[in-house]
Amino acid sequence: APSSGTCHKTPGCRPRLPHQKNSTPFATVPIKAASRYRVGVTAGKPLAKAIGAKPTTLFRSAGLERKSGGRYSYKSARSEKQNLESTFSFGEALLDITKALSVEAIRGPAPILIKFRNGKTYHEWSGLPKKPLTEIAAYGKSSRSVEYDIAVAQRQRWEADRSNKNRSPAINIRIEAELLIFIAQTGMNQAQAWDLKIGEFRFESYQDGYVVRRYKARRLGDVEFSVYSEYRTHFEQYLSWRNEIFPSNSEELLFPFINRRGEVRRNKLVFTRIMDRFIAIGVKFIGPQLLRQTRINWLLRQSRNPALTAEMHSHTVETLLDDYQKPSHQIAIIEISRFWQNNDPALRPPGPGFCVEKTPVSLPGTPVGAPQPDCHGADGCLFCINQRDLDTFDHVWSLASLRYLKSLEVARDHAKTVTVVRPKHPALLAVERITHKIDWFAASSELRSSWVEEALERMKEEKHHKRWAGWIILAELIT
Repeated sequence: APSSGTCHKTPGCRPRLPHQKNSTPFATVPIKAASRYRVGVTAGKPLAKAIGAKPTTLFRSAGLERKSGGRYSYKSARSEKQNLESTFSFGEALLDITKALSVEAIRGPAPILIKFRNGKTYHEWSGLPKKPLTEIAAYGKSSRSVEYDIAVAQRQRWEADRSNKNRSPAINIRIEAELLIFIAQTGMNQAQAWDLKIGEFRFESYQDGYVVRRYKARRLGDVEFSVYSEYRTHFEQYLSWRNEIFPSNSEELLFPFINRRGEVRRNKLVFTRIMDRFIAIGVKFIGPQLLRQTRINWLLRQSRNPALTAEMHSHTVETLLDDYQKPSHQIAIIEISRFWQNNDPALRPPGPGFCVEKTPVSLPGTPVGAPQPDCHGADGCLFCINQRDLDTFDHVWSLASLRYLKSLEVARDHAKTVTVVRPKHPALLAVERITHKIDWFAASSELRSSWVEEALERMKEEKHHKRWAGWIILAELIT
């Protein structure tokens, strides 16, 4: 339609206003499921009340959901693997920060050099301009000398003032690192940890760590949190550092972040400062929520006890499984393997191949004197009705190696026998049985014939199957 507002006589055409010359009035913008849910809650509650319906019924009819997917959605499956290596690297970097930002370093000259275990370094300027004096002095006696004089005066004032107000950036970085370590060790959420008060803590041994109580006069205080035994030393070092930095705030916060005026900050903490440090050294930053989630999942995998893990983190089991548990690829493999070990008819026998039943039964027509199947001897499996061969080269190689092992047994016992008439040795019957199997493989197809040729070549080269190689070495020593 022309910009004048007129419209051609075309079906479905509507006038376009002058200010809509380049716009698309009826274009649809995709809305995320979470946004649809929020809009639905805002508008749906009064609407449901007006028509006398339940909000949940109305939301369900409209197909509104709080979050897309469930516990086993694609999103969860895609992020099931937790990179513990990056978590450990993050924890090591946090420890490096706390070690570098000691009381002496914070009160001393700037910049503070922080050395990380990955070889990277970071200069903590603690509020001073990052331009070094040597760079400013390089301009010589020019107009830049004024800038140099100002920078020198500023540095002198900064070094003379050793108060928390002047050193607040470095102090806050140390406290941010300590808070993240504390959350990772205790599993406490960020809001609770930030509200903790300093006090006289008592450590009480519990399982593989400690429960920490706040000491109160004449009685034992309630349990504040629990920590691993390895964290106690670090936590006590932090308490000592905090008492030196804040000697007069014994009743204030355990993690007292301060602003440039030296006042305790009460606004929301987003860890933006420490994030910049991790970006600079190339280490992935892991926030409090993910740290807590990693700890919960690690404990859940170690204990395999959802009730205990939920109790330790003040959750119900349902909340733990719905909101915190992440599927583990490694655990799934272990559980599936255990399931099939208990339920799969293909059982692992002592001999080559596999079994389909746990009860050994001799084959019909088994020769007299042949080894009896008892699920203990490898040669007995050769005469068991439940034994099955595998259609693989590895199985053929295993048969050839076992045949050689049994031939050594025949040679050793044959040399000790002096009688002329005797029944066949059980090991010889096993050799004949294996030979029969190998001959069948060689005659059944061209591919299986190539397997037999390769296995026999390996026997000539004394390359025995790993399952029988050790036994063959022992048999050769005593034959």
